[in-house]
Amino acid sequence: MTKKCKLFLMSSVTYKGTTENEDSYIGVMRSFISKYPEIQKESDLYTHLNGNNVFYNESENIADVDQVSVLTAINMAREFSMCSVDNFAEPYTLPENEHSNVNISDCQAYLLYDSHAFFTIIYEITINYGEDESPNELISLIFKDRKIFENINIQNFVDNCKVLAKKRIVDIIRESNVTIDSENIKFEDDNTLPFLIFPHAFVVDRNQFRNEESIHSIGKQHGIASSYKNCFFHPGWNYTIASGFPIEVFINLLQMTIRAQSFFFSLGYMKTYYTRELTKTINEKDTIAEFDVDTAEDVQLAFYDLLAKFNTYKNKLFPKYHIELCALLNRWHCDSDIDNIKSYIELDIQSKDRIHRSKIEKQNDRQNKALTFIALVQLISIYGAFADGNAIFASNTLLFLISTATWTVSLVIYLMVSKYFKWGAIFLAVTAIPLLWAFSKINPFNSWIQ
Repeated sequence: MTKKCKLFLMSSVTYKGTTENEDSYIGVMRSFISKYPEIQKESDLYTHLNGNNVFYNESENIADVDQVSVLTAINMAREFSMCSVDNFAEPYTLPENEHSNVNISDCQAYLLYDSHAFFTIIYEITINYGEDESPNELISLIFKDRKIFENINIQNFVDNCKVLAKKRIVDIIRESNVTIDSENIKFEDDNTLPFLIFPHAFVVDRNQFRNEESIHSIGKQHGIASSYKNCFFHPGWNYTIASGFPIEVFINLLQMTIRAQSFFFSLGYMKTYYTRELTKTINEKDTIAEFDVDTAEDVQLAFYDLLAKFNTYKNKLFPKYHIELCALLNRWHCDSDIDNIKSYIELDIQSKDRIHRSKIEKQNDRQNKALTFIALVQLISIYGAFADGNAIFASNTLLFLISTATWTVSLVIYLMVSKYFKWGAIFLAVTAIPLLWAFSKINPFNSWIQ
């Protein structure tokens, strides 16, 4: 009798290079937040998966893995949506005169993206194996050297999907008014997360994963598996395996894994972005402008928007799935990443804002000095105008005193209303001394009256 298992390979996009003034992913993400999911809506090139159906009952029969699908899983998620690009790729067919190490009965590829510019190709592969074949041997064969695409002989199909995905991604991003070259979009095997499900329960050989995690941690069954006899579920650092659950549990676990992968992806880029940005702030602080401060605030809002949406999804899960998701986030170090990013955000904004304000203050100082110089020139001109009035006054001494007093008072008034008030006070004290001495020696008003 032939048995079936199902393998999901979640291959996440990697953005390389930069757009003008900022990291590629950050530029795309900022644009996506405001325009998702309306991007390409008029052309009807995608299906928006945004269901809120919930399984309140579970089947008792052995699950039919053919009914566990990517689109169904996402569409059953509350507070989580993705867009699926329609007619993305033709189903995989084994080329003639070629053989495969595994018996693939069906292989589909889906291109999906979310509001924070997480693009992923998810390969949905149904594998047949015989009654007498060991599931553990099949697992070892699939995961051997982590070259999964080669091990199951779909590398050519995967390479073709990558080419198609890059073209579609460039078109979708262009609709959000961001330009990015296809060369800056990568799909790397290391960014592919496998999720393997078996409908029948069996004893999983945990030793084959001991190079990634301790056997003790893999063997713990305190989570959802403890509620189902002989079942196994472990979302590992680089793999996820589930066996023996009802179909509803499989679908919920698949949904949860996809959501966790999208969140992990965005956190990773945020962390990398701030690592580079803080270094940039140190090395290029003389070029920090208002644009950089505004951008830092926008990225901060984008991060908290990501965090709010993920927490809303997480808190909508049933408790048994919530526990598993929290354990997965801890295993992937997401909790520490969140704390680190929060501190990076605060430091980045404070540093850029302080540098920018310091530059503005220096500019204002230069402007005030320029205005002071201009005022001095104007006051000297006024002094010269009094000199032209010699014929009006009988005494040159009177002319000197009146013009000097007028010039002094004008300058003091300017200094008092400007930021140089203390210099105005000093100037007034210094100039008052010779004026008082002049009046003590000469009384020019007597000659003027006479």
